[in-house]
Amino acid sequence: MSKNDLLLRNLFLGGREARCQIDKIPLSSVNVLPQPRKTFENIEELAENIATNGLLNPLIVACFTEEEVESYLKVINEIWGTFIHIKSLIPDDLGYYNILIAGERRFRSLNHLWQKGCQKCSEEHGQELPGMCFNRHFKDSRVGVSLWKNISASKALFFQFSENIHKPVPPAEEAEAYQRLFVLIKRMNAKFTMASFARSVGRSIATISNAVKFCALPDLIQKAAKMPVKQGGIPYGVALQLSRLQKIGESEEGLLWWMTRTIIAGCNVKAMKKSVDFFIIDKTSGQQNFLSAIMTEEQEKAERKSFIKGTVAKTTVREIWSYIAYFKRVLNLFENGQLGLENSAFSSKSPSKVYKELVDLMDQQLGEHMKRVLSYKDSEQSKKILAEAQVLSGQIKEKFNIMG
Repeated sequence: MSKNDLLLRNLFLGGREARCQIDKIPLSSVNVLPQPRKTFENIEELAENIATNGLLNPLIVACFTEEEVESYLKVINEIWGTFIHIKSLIPDDLGYYNILIAGERRFRSLNHLWQKGCQKCSEEHGQELPGMCFNRHFKDSRVGVSLWKNISASKALFFQFSENIHKPVPPAEEAEAYQRLFVLIKRMNAKFTMASFARSVGRSIATISNAVKFCALPDLIQKAAKMPVKQGGIPYGVALQLSRLQKIGESEEGLLWWMTRTIIAGCNVKAMKKSVDFFIIDKTSGQQNFLSAIMTEEQEKAERKSFIKGTVAKTTVREIWSYIAYFKRVLNLFENGQLGLENSAFSSKSPSKVYKELVDLMDQQLGEHMKRVLSYKDSEQSKKILAEAQVLSGQIKEKFNIMG
């Protein structure tokens, strides 16, 4: 074990007996360091809930001395590959450093209340200075926390992972965090098993094993698994199926082709598993498909190109027209009185959000794509259609005041 690893081991596993107390500390004194969760959704909604019902679960915060926080930063920087310095942290009035251990969604929501206020306060008091709404609801600028002192880095980090059982982190983000933490612990203690780690973070061995496999996949696949499917990403379950292909020796190029094919076909995890099952059986049985065995590299490329063009063209056109036809049928039911307003799928804001999403897609992505496609086709008719669409867009904005 190197001197650095020995130092990290002492920092990670050291510390006196930790003690906890329920306390209130200024919201501004809470420092946030890298944590497993990278995606934070519905912060405004949670803020409204906290404003109405109060903070039901306090934040978990570690209170460190300057020396302790320096040591803790060494561990954090090692796990996440960061270079955070103590100078970037804010001490409290007594010189201690309050570090958020768990509850970043709640912290962000509280900060939202501090900066922007809740909807009720905005309606009753108009635009206010930061903190006015927060102080109104919490009586002062402090927030309730479970404050830990003398806590070791290991206990603090395990708190983060077990806390996320209640509000799961997106699986790809969670997998990366598990793998980083497990690798660090394994470096410091070679006898520390995956089963011990799984128990420490409150997960199954299979979950941790899958996390390690996921993190061995090519970067492009890991990145895709961290993106929403609607933005071109893939489900975590699809990535795990790709790890099965990697295990039997599939190349990076082959894995990326499988990912592309899955995205085109609709990212169905069940269908992907079935395809991988058949492929593995076929490959490991020694009785590979005859056509695959005799196909040249050029023929294989042509086959892939044909599959992509056929699937994309067919699926894209079918799905778009299918959506339009379905929407027309449902709107007719409303117009004929067979459905009432209480049956509407839309909230008061959702039509404008749908409209904006469509406009953004046309402007940012589809527009650029169509410019390249139209260079090979007659563009005059397309220009005419787009001009008509622009007029309709103006009418929609005027009628519903959607865009402001």
